[in-house]
Amino acid sequence: MPKFKVGTDDFKVLRDEGGYFVDKSLLIKEVIDGSDALLLPRSRRFGKTLNLSMLRYFFEQSPADRSYLFQDLAIASLPDVMAHQGKYPVIYLSLKDIKGANWEESWARLRDTISSLYLDHTYLIASLPSIRQRDFDAIINDSGGKTVFGNSLKNLITYLHDFHKQPVVVLIDEYDSPMIEAWEKGYYPHMADFMRSWLVGGLKPVAGTAVYRSVVTGILRVAKESIGRQYGAALAACLIGVRLAAL
Repeated sequence: MPKFKVGTDDFKVLRDEGGYFVDKSLLIKEVIDGSDALLLPRSRRFGKTLNLSMLRYFFEQSPADRSYLFQDLAIASLPDVMAHQGKYPVIYLSLKDIKGANWEESWARLRDTISSLYLDHTYLIASLPSIRQRDFDAIINDSGGKTVFGNSLKNLITYLHDFHKQPVVVLIDEYDSPMIEAWEKGYYPHMADFMRSWLVGGLKPVAGTAVYRSVVTGILRVAKESIGRQYGAALAACLIGVRLAAL
């Protein structure tokens, strides 16, 4: 009998442990049929992280067969869509914990998050030229400067594409969390400068051939909050240059 798994936002854990799951698997079809870059703006506790986790387990190449996770879901009845299951290298990261009282604290957490992402892909190092290996090591060891970290998303996409000979799926959860924190704590210009170059550089790789789909989630801010329209305009400006279609 299905169980309520309150607070579980990992799709595989939920399915493996027999938790209740509201079938939103047709989101996968919307992603495949939609624009190259998609924005999923939803309020808190709306299941954004769970949905992004579902996308990860669907698209990501894995030694283990994960197709069983989608049995009995609506998506399983669509063979053309299921043909994409397990076919792509995936970049998956959450920015929800990038918070700090000042820019220095948030910048340290940003670097740590990016370093952890690179640690998940250390198998790529041997395939890289020496200059790229140095940049890779600098990120892992937190010895790289702002330029090295600023190019990290774009470069990792390129490394994965070249190694696997497949376009990459990029999944970024709560991209606006560090922006909200920066706005509220007074260091928004620093965060916006980095996030703008990092996201735009990553989501617009050379010729657009290295990315199959990118999905970015964020939080909808209500109009009555103090940040108001000015915040929304500033946040949107962070993504100028990236064509994001909202679902």
